[in-house]
Amino acid sequence: MQNVLRVRWRVTPLETPRVWLHCGHCGAKRPFISSGKFRSNAQKKRLDVWLIYRCADCSQTWNYPILERRAVGEIAPPLFQAIAGNCAETARRYACDVSRLRSYVDRIEVCQNIRVEKSILGARDAAPSEIVIALTLPEPCDLRLERLLAQELSLSRNAVRGLTEHRALAVEPAGRTVLRQAVRDGQRVVIDLRAVKNSDLTAAIVAGAA
Repeated sequence: MQNVLRVRWRVTPLETPRVWLHCGHCGAKRPFISSGKFRSNAQKKRLDVWLIYRCADCSQTWNYPILERRAVGEIAPPLFQAIAGNCAETARRYACDVSRLRSYVDRIEVCQNIRVEKSILGARDAAPSEIVIALTLPEPCDLRLERLLAQELSLSRNAVRGLTEHRALAVEPAGRTVLRQAVRDGQRVVIDLRAVKNSDLTAAIVAGAA
């Protein structure tokens, strides 16, 4: 009988994405970092809101449009309060919305420094024959999947590729270059422990898991 251990890895970037813009003070393109602060301007009953970014090398700022000429009555009260109070969570959510940022800037540098929170789903079998890792990403991350696995499994990237070649490790959804691509929310990594000689692998997978 096949005993399956199911684990969730929640992968969170430690920094928000940086946007590259021309800095008038530096005279060249520089990375700009979210300050976590909003700026607003009210004209009659309409409101403009920006998230303020600062050049990493000087004090130059860039205002990232959040709301443009929006009628105050159309803004949900929780969002209005979050903006007025410079809610850190709301600012981070906008700063991590890479698809929205791309409408305003050409180059975005996504953080590769991460925190991985592990939790065991369901009962833990003493001797599992297979481990299924569910990956969740509340925010975008530019870390390659093979690097994440190597880091968390205490293996080299060549060893991770070797597990794949020997069909001891599979990624869902599958793809020829999936290991070299950035980690994606909703991916699953399936490890067949019967084909793995490393006895410490299970301990690494669940290390620190709640």
